[in-house]
Amino acid sequence: MKMIKRLTVLSIILTITAGLLLTGCSKGEPSGFDLGGETLLFKGDETGRGTLYAGSTKVYDGEFVNGVIQGEGKLYADGKLRYEGEFVNNMALGSGILYNSSGDKMFEGVITENNGTTYQATGYLINEDGKQTFYGDIAVTGDTVTIGSTGVLYYPSGKMFYWGGFQNGVPDGNGTYYDEDGNVLEVE
Repeated sequence: MKMIKRLTVLSIILTITAGLLLTGCSKGEPSGFDLGGETLLFKGDETGRGTLYAGSTKVYDGEFVNGVIQGEGKLYADGKLRYEGEFVNNMALGSGILYNSSGDKMFEGVITENNGTTYQATGYLINEDGKQTFYGDIAVTGDTVTIGSTGVLYYPSGKMFYWGGFQNGVPDGNGTYYDEDGNVLEVE
């Protein structure tokens, strides 16, 4: 079962996870996927479930269609889960969850655009305590997360603190502030 595919497809996916905050293997077959010059090993079905390994370290586990990563899957970096969710044509795209290098959930939502180095997404940013801190559009390039022009900030309790515009990642004042009881706060 040879999978001869363009060597850049998995590199694109791994660039995403490696830039984010981003086991065992029986004998596999060379996959045609490349990770920094190392050919990844493939175990599974070209259409169905499969796993990619770098040496004995799992890199991807999930669905393939005709040798292309497509459907639900999990992406790993340094043996740790970094993304689980939907893939389209070898790219993390659609509903998913991103994890930081400690294994904690850091984002849950929908990746709407992905060019291999930067992606656009809409969803929740999550703090180290597992609580949502922001909801809205974000862009991620490398390890830099940029908050979009509108969104919602939350109190540590999970209740809404601010809904409105943002500039450089902070409320721009063109929105509404709330106390923890949900009452609108007057801002001078």
